Amino acid sequence: MRLYTDITSIISTDRAYSKGDGNPTLTKGVYIQANSLTPEMNFTRSKNIPDGTKLHSDYIPMNRFLSIPYTKTSFRRRATDVLKPGARFRGFQTSGTREYSVEVMLLEVDLPNSYMSGTLTIHNLTPVNSIITTFFTAEIIGPRHTFITNHDSWGSSIKNDIQHWARFPSWRSLDVDLLKDYKNREWYQTKAFCQNHLYMRWKEHYLYPNPDQTEVKGASFAGFYFISFDREAESFTGIYYYKTTDRFQQLHLSFVPDHGVFRSYEYC
Repeated sequence: MRLYTDITSIISTDRAYSKGDGNPTLTKGVYIQANSLTPEMNFTRSKNIPDGTKLHSDYIPMNRFLSIPYTKTSFRRRATDVLKPGARFRGFQTSGTREYSVEVMLLEVDLPNSYMSGTLTIHNLTPVNSIITTFFTAEIIGPRHTFITNHDSWGSSIKNDIQHWARFPSWRSLDVDLLKDYKNREWYQTKAFCQNHLYMRWKEHYLYPNPDQTEVKGASFAGFYFISFDREAESFTGIYYYKTTDRFQQLHLSFVPDHGVFRSYEYC
């Protein structure tokens, strides 16, 4: 289901109501009213929603989609998020003096579980294959994944992680210490999703859409990407790592506006 395109009001209620006839009423929590939820629905505007109002389609509980405590400041900051299934991002990847066109399409986005998946298409990487599309999954840094890469087969180390994360100016300003990562637990739990930048690792698995095809002649996706997503700029910046490839290959992707993909509204 597509989320809100335009919020007109935020309402809270202190009392809980419920009915067993299939028509639930407002429960204790925060609600928003929007101009539209899907193209097929038109919503009316109202400045006041009385306690006990039935939950018709124009009043949707915010906690149906979100699970992090609400603050007005963080709500405004996160209103530019475009991390939704079907969202497309275009740009390029550099390797030395070479530059390749890249497009990413998101397939799954599950922030509460720090997970995302999608396809990555790169053009003219090899003479044999002018277009290569891979399926990738993402570990979003937060309560479930730390900045330390916990996959021996990926070939990274704490030193390598620090070197790559430090290539992002926004990361260098964070109050984290990977050499004493156990001290960063509060940051992962309460601050990771409240920053302007989301950090993640992208790992390609196979040639899309064939899960059995894990190799391609003349190219390799054995490594992974260190990724920073800028909420305000709606863009990804990445650094590719694999022990036998050129160091610090850079990825730059910008959101492609699409009337079929709406910005999400979340809060910290």
